[in-house]
Order: sequence, then C-alpha cells, then structure tokens
Amino acid sequence: EPHELYAGEMAEIVFKIVDAEGPIHEDEVVTRVRSLWSLSRAGSRIQLAVKNGLALASRDKRIAHDGPFYDLPGRATRIRDRSNVESGGLRKPEYLPPNEIRRAIVELVASHHGAHRGEIPQGLARVLGFKATSAQLRETIDKEISKLINRNELAEAESMLRVTSN
Repeated sequence: EPHELYAGEMAEIVFKIVDAEGPIHEDEVVTRVRSLWSLSRAGSRIQLAVKNGLALASRDKRIAHDGPFYDLPGRATRIRDRSNVESGGLRKPEYLPPNEIRRAIVELVASHHGAHRGEIPQGLARVLGFKATSAQLRETIDKEISKLINRNELAEAESMLRVTSN
C-alpha cells in the first residue's frame, strides 16, 4: 500500500509525477498515487504519505512549490490544453496553477497587441481547453489579471490591457 512505503520511495514517486505533470496541485498528486495502486479513494494515511513525500522531495530541492502547486525548480511554466484530460481535478479553476494562468494571460495579450479586460477570461478559457467560462473560472482569471497589473507586467487604460516593456 502507498502509505507503507518508505518516505524516500514516496518522494521518488511524487518527483516522477511532478516531473511529468508539473505544475500540479498536491491533491492531484494524491490522485495520481491513488491511481497507481488502482484505489478508489485515498484515505488520510495515503494523503499524509504523499504530503510527506512532497515535503521530502522539496527539502531535497528536487521539486519546488508555490502554495499547493508543485513543479521542478527553474522549469519554465507550461501552458496546457485541458480539453482531453481524464482527471476532473485538472479542470477545476482552483487547481489551475496561478503562474500558468498569468503566463497565458501575458501571451494572449501580447499576441493580440492588447485586449479588453472583459475578453480575456473567455479567450484564456479556450487556450486552457475549457468549453465554458464559469463564474469561478472568470473570477480566478480576473484575480490573476489584477496581480499582473499590480506587478506592472500589464498596463490598463480604458479597459484595454497591454503588456508592459518590463
């Protein structure tokens, strides 16, 4: 069983998951470990074993985390199309890595030489593989737009956003 593994063995498993799928939410790492053992659910012992594996791999600097999201240290953020994913968790707005959303926003605005703030959620949802733009997804995207403006990575004038030259 996964919870019976040595911490180093679990750290190796979670490292491979993060390497293949990062950035990935820690709950999705638990789901992948559960799937490796063909388990229908992950109880508290399995969840704790995975979190301990993530902690060990982080301490060893094999993986890095930003809140509940894990990736390889220094790896460029990938923008991924989720239209054909099997795991429902990958399509939840709260499981979208904020750095992936921010990078996708900047690329979308740059490729169109600017965009109206209200157009970005729907355009970005399509880039990420969502057919519909829920209120929660819009809110998640808008929060990251605000962060980009506050960081001076985007400038806003009359609802039009442009990438700054920083």
